[in-house]
Amino acid sequence: MSPILLLSLAATTSAAWVEDTFFTNNAPSWRKFAMTTDGSTIVGAGHMSAWVSTDNGASWVKRMIDGKWEGVGISADGSKMVMGGIEINMFKSDGGGNFQTGWNDAQLSSATSQKLRDLAMSSDGNIIVSAGDTSDVDAQTWTQGSFRSTDFGATWNQISTTPMTGIAMSANGNVIAAVTPTSNAGVLVSTDGGTTWATNTPSESTTLTAIAMSSDGSIMAATGYGNNGGIWTSTDTGSTWTH
Repeated sequence: MSPILLLSLAATTSAAWVEDTFFTNNAPSWRKFAMTTDGSTIVGAGHMSAWVSTDNGASWVKRMIDGKWEGVGISADGSKMVMGGIEINMFKSDGGGNFQTGWNDAQLSSATSQKLRDLAMSSDGNIIVSAGDTSDVDAQTWTQGSFRSTDFGATWNQISTTPMTGIAMSANGNVIAAVTPTSNAGVLVSTDGGTTWATNTPSESTTLTAIAMSSDGSIMAATGYGNNGGIWTSTDTGSTWTH
């Protein structure tokens, strides 16, 4: 079980990490986090539970039942949220506040099942993209790659068949970046909402596991492990990377 560390930016130029003590001795195995533009609302997805804070992490409310929650996304204003995971349903909510109400299925078509690894949401909450792979499960019953919805999870279209373990999206939904477990595959980047993709490999000896980006998609950060593991950054929409 891992603690939550919150970065506090002071009015001076100093910054410090502090542990969120709410979960001391009682934390799920955290997988992914997402937050609103102002940082006041934070949602955390973990194996066995998912939580929401609306006071910058001072207190938290459990919002989803037990399950292997892997991905979560929230709109810029905190009015919409989507959450999903491994071998469990994908859910969405427009209940606002602590998301006490408004939970509904945000499922792919009945003919498609995905081992979901990550989610990303546009700033208005209408566009959602998923990342999935088929490792550790029966590949005959799961669909890998990425799916995209432009109507808050009502309908979905597949935009990639490459296995993915992490995904990020710009505020307007045009720029999408994903990392894949495929050997030396690196980072997949689309600048047209998933219609076309380009591949860039920061390092042949690094396996990337997660990715994030700025609101316009120009700045990206990816984490990984291997001989050149750690953090990689890009300031040109994923074209080149610095360790």
